[in-house]
Amino acid sequence: MKRYEAVACLKEINSACRQISPDAVTLINSPANDPLSTGYQVHIHLNIDDETKNQIQTIAQTHQLVTKEEKDKVVIYQPKPVTKTVAVICRQAVE
Repeated sequence: MKRYEAVACLKEINSACRQISPDAVTLINSPANDPLSTGYQVHIHLNIDDETKNQIQTIAQTHQLVTKEEKDKVVIYQPKPVTKTVAVICRQAVE
């Protein structure tokens, strides 16, 4: 995702989830070889309750973004589009 898209998403999360401290949020530029995402990722480093996770996920979805839960954080990112080659490989793996 582009930086301005990440900022817009963060503004909505900040409005909806006041318990998240700005110190818990990191904006990271994805490595070029990242297989999952393009552009920036938002990392929220906290033990977050289920209600807050659901709010974050709902906001991310409105921006056509995906959330991924890791051990001590939630990552918000824009998934890479599925290419024809990837679709063929997946289809072959299933068959």
